[in-house]
Amino acid sequence: GGEGGSGEGGGGEGGIATAPDGDICGKVQVVAVVRLLGHDGSEWICRYANCFRGSSEANVHAESFVIADETILSAVRAGEVAELTLYLSYQPCHHSGGRFGGGEARQRRRAHRQHPTSCTEALIAYHERELAPYNVPLSVVVADLYKVMWTEELMGEGQVRDVYAADASAGREGIRRLMSQPGMSMRATGEEDWAFLIGLCDQSVQEEYERRGEAGSAFGPTHVALRAKLDAVIADFLAAQHAEMAAAAEAAEAQAQQLQLTLEEAPGTKSGYRGVAVQKKSASHPFTAVIYKDGKARHLGCFRTKQEAALAYSRALADKREGRPEADAVEERELTAEEAEAFAEDEGLALCRASTQTGFKGVWNRKRSKSRPYAAEFRTRKLGGFATPEAAALAYARAAAYHETNPCGTG
Repeated sequence: GGEGGSGEGGGGEGGIATAPDGDICGKVQVVAVVRLLGHDGSEWICRYANCFRGSSEANVHAESFVIADETILSAVRAGEVAELTLYLSYQPCHHSGGRFGGGEARQRRRAHRQHPTSCTEALIAYHERELAPYNVPLSVVVADLYKVMWTEELMGEGQVRDVYAADASAGREGIRRLMSQPGMSMRATGEEDWAFLIGLCDQSVQEEYERRGEAGSAFGPTHVALRAKLDAVIADFLAAQHAEMAAAAEAAEAQAQQLQLTLEEAPGTKSGYRGVAVQKKSASHPFTAVIYKDGKARHLGCFRTKQEAALAYSRALADKREGRPEADAVEERELTAEEAEAFAEDEGLALCRASTQTGFKGVWNRKRSKSRPYAAEFRTRKLGGFATPEAAALAYARAAAYHETNPCGTG
């Protein structure tokens, strides 16, 4: 620590990294640099790398080393840190890592579930738990973007395209989630950032950088022009993601004002709104809204922004207070198979198929009702009767999302 201080974390000489359990990692793919600025103007710098263990599921990500670094935590908890900047090769993953390859069994697993790792969620939790209580902002600076700008023609065909399209969508949602967090931001690498990073390199590299743009330099005219173009593309892409989230939030707030509703704020909660929870099982619709009536929870859906979820809660709360019938809740029990599947797709949920009589996990036949012959139960809570097994499976998936469990797993 201290002015000009530096350290090595995760990555050592020759690109060899050591995982938390002591295993040696022989391949470095992602580099992270942390820059801590102190209230007294001091600076502390540390470099990290990911730990490659043969597959994306087994890898230890560079962000994990940052989060686990006790030196950073000690400085923050001592009140010495004014801001933390995290420089990354790529944006933090969000259920978007890995390739569609390997054996047939691995491909089947990959085709039916998201990648389990989200460094975005880990960094958000890290900021909320460790940095926000000390008013330390976290800025993420990225040198490149992975998958999120891929278009369908780059994704292959069939199942391969489906997997990569889902990864790209999840990655974009991760970017939007991180940028929407209070005290967190993401931006492209700029000229000042590159100058800082080059300043950490060997003297020979710094000397070449001083000659950047000159013929014969390691940083020749073509390299400099392409790097500047990529930085501009990344900056525009991130600005577009931020604008999209802001527009959705503003639309929800405008609709609330038009309906003369108040979005019920709840300071200190993860979402900041009453009746709104953050659920991890849908990368595209991470916010879920629930209202309770007569001791029973009514799931209002999953939403892209917390303001949209808060609007759904406020509308349901107004109906409850004024004694209006919950027509939409009744209608959802009558959903056709196609309608239920469309709702699930819109909300980023999976209907969990199983080798049962109804074909879905948590759903069974009940003989006492001809109009609603299917029932659903999550854990020990009965969710009611439904017209189709798909509608019942949708209720099950929503309940699992609210409780932040994997609906199609054993949890």
